[in-house]
Amino acid sequence: MSDVSILRDFKLDKIISEDPVTRRVHLLGTHAGQPAILLIEKQHFDVTDDSVSVRRLLAEGIGKVQGLGQNDVYTTLLGWTGESVAEADLKIWMICPCTEKHIRKYSKGSALMVRETPAAYRAVTLPYINSIPESDTRWVQDLLSGSAQNETYYHVGDDFVIVADFKWDQKTMSTLYLQAIVKDASLRTLRDLRKQHVPLLKAIHKEGERVVKERWGVEPDALKFAIHYQPTYYHLHIHIISIEYSSFPGLNVGQAHLLDDVISLLELDPDEGPGIMERRTLSYQLSVRKELYERMKKWQEGEGAKADA
Repeated sequence: MSDVSILRDFKLDKIISEDPVTRRVHLLGTHAGQPAILLIEKQHFDVTDDSVSVRRLLAEGIGKVQGLGQNDVYTTLLGWTGESVAEADLKIWMICPCTEKHIRKYSKGSALMVRETPAAYRAVTLPYINSIPESDTRWVQDLLSGSAQNETYYHVGDDFVIVADFKWDQKTMSTLYLQAIVKDASLRTLRDLRKQHVPLLKAIHKEGERVVKERWGVEPDALKFAIHYQPTYYHLHIHIISIEYSSFPGLNVGQAHLLDDVISLLELDPDEGPGIMERRTLSYQLSVRKELYERMKKWQEGEGAKADA
């Protein structure tokens, strides 16, 4: 199948989200008879450019497409809106087949702040994480095992790998975006980290700085290292992002925890007993469309309300 046919065969059902600031649109439809999501982001805009019809863009506006890689249900592409355009001006991601979880994630919806106490974590969040089927993170296991197709690895070690995030075109340095993914499957979120994991986190920080400096000449103080809570997927990973990537929403307060801050807190952990991440109350924003929000709200109105009384 050609790269262009991936888009030509996509049948649009509806636009589920759009952001005029990031110039990004999320489309729900079908591809080869299966439900699919297309994420399209325009990289460079002419100041005279008006909004573009999505249907026209899919039908005739993309003249050339280049595949960057595929891992499980995720395909990454670059697109050109015309033959005269020298550099790709579209970043495109297809998720096919997509699930209800994907549709919830990429659909526009309001978010509210959640205050997760240790009790709420044990009663709601941990059972939710445990309920997620292994198939949801199969692509992570493929990546860690080296069986992912066309994946770009910048470090492969005994404890973690560093790869390009699928949303980065691996060319635009102002949006540099890597992920360091640990191999220890017992580490799923920030809550699982203890003092004993400080050497691992420091090694990730050091290796991430080395990779970016040697490959692209970017100095360590031009990078941000962060852990998300709640994360997109429940296998511990660290985001390595250019400080110039100011429009990246994943560094918002209420989601991102800087790696240096996490390490400093863990170094205060007692040698015995519950760790600081286990004992903390964590506040974060959560989409009302997510299943975790529905579970948390139900618990807070029931058992959680009794506990706080």
